[in-house]
Amino acid sequence: MLALGTLSYLVLLTMLMGGMYLAIDATAGERERGSLEPLLTVPVRREALIFGKILATCAYMTLSLTLTVAAFALMLRFTGLERFGMSVNFGPLVGLAVIVFCLPLVPLGAALMTIVAASTRSYREAQTYLVWCCWCRRCRWCLPA
Repeated sequence: MLALGTLSYLVLLTMLMGGMYLAIDATAGERERGSLEPLLTVPVRREALIFGKILATCAYMTLSLTLTVAAFALMLRFTGLERFGMSVNFGPLVGLAVIVFCLPLVPLGAALMTIVAASTRSYREAQTYLVWCCWCRRCRWCLPA
């Protein structure tokens, strides 16, 4: 039962990890490569640039969420939980419900990761800070209710 209880944690973690490196590369990575300065000279509002980076991160996080839930739904059919007296109730409708309930967290996570990565000086520093953001979320999930 403990293994199935970590399913929600793994779904959220893989969703966040799906967009983390795009958020880092779109901000701190561009700054390190020197491609951010020419991008800022384009006659586009800076808010539009950052929203574009956040939306791209949202797209990757949504794709990661969908693939993770589909993989879990497929994997749970072949695990043989019936031998332990458990039944699997993770069909397409449950998977769709998990995706729908996790979708509001996508823009929040993408915005947080993009803003944190944009405030750093290097790719390595952004990676360090964002791993700590994921770690803080992990510690919160480990606490008893």
